[in-house]
Amino acid sequence: ISTNSAKVVILKLFSFIGTAVTIIGLCVCGVLFLNKVNFANYSWDDSKTMYILVAISIINIGITTNTTVYKLFVTYKSRFIFEKTLAIAIVVLNYVGQFVVAFFTRNIIALSTYIVFVSFFNIFSHYIYSKKKCGISFETVSLKQNKNIIKSIAVFSGILLINSIVDQINSNVDKTLLGFFSKPEDVTVYQMGMQFNSYLVVMVVAISSVFA
Repeated sequence: ISTNSAKVVILKLFSFIGTAVTIIGLCVCGVLFLNKVNFANYSWDDSKTMYILVAISIINIGITTNTTVYKLFVTYKSRFIFEKTLAIAIVVLNYVGQFVVAFFTRNIIALSTYIVFVSFFNIFSHYIYSKKKCGISFETVSLKQNKNIIKSIAVFSGILLINSIVDQINSNVDKTLLGFFSKPEDVTVYQMGMQFNSYLVVMVVAISSVFA
C-alpha cells in the first residue's frame, strides 16, 4: 500500500471513530435529557441549557478530533503556509466572531453554536485542500481492504488513546468543578476566557512560525 493510501486509511479510521463517539455522546445526552436528570443543584431550566451546551460541545469535539488528523496530513505534505495561514484566520474568526455574537445576542447557546460553525469551516477547508492540493482520494481506499493497517494502528495507538482520555479529563476538571458549584453562565464566561487565551497563543505561534 502506498503512503498516501495509508494516510487515507488513518483519516477514514479516525473520522469513523470520531463520528461514532459523537453519536454515542449525543445519545447518552438525549437519554438523560428525556429522563429530566438535573445537573447537580441546577433547576430544570438551567439543566436544559446545560444539556444543549453539552450536546454542542460533543459535536464540536467530534469535528475538532477529525480536524487534528487532517492537520497532521497537511503538515506531512509540507503545506506549512496553508496551515499557518488558516490557523491565523480561524483565530481571527473565533476572536472577532465571538465578540460580535456575545455583544448582539448575549446568548450562550448562540455563542457555542458559532464556535461549532468555525470548527466546521476549519475541517471543511482542510478537506477541500487535502483533496484538491494534496491528492487525497477518499473514494479509492477501503477500510475493509486494509485490515492489517488498522490492526497495526490499534496496537500502537492504544496507549496514546488512554493518554488522550486522561489528558481530556485533566483539562476539563476545572470547568466541571465550576459547573458543580456555580451557574452555566459562569462556566461559559470562564470557557470564553480560556479560549481567548488559547487563540492568542495560537496566533503568536502561527505568526512566529511563518516568519521563522
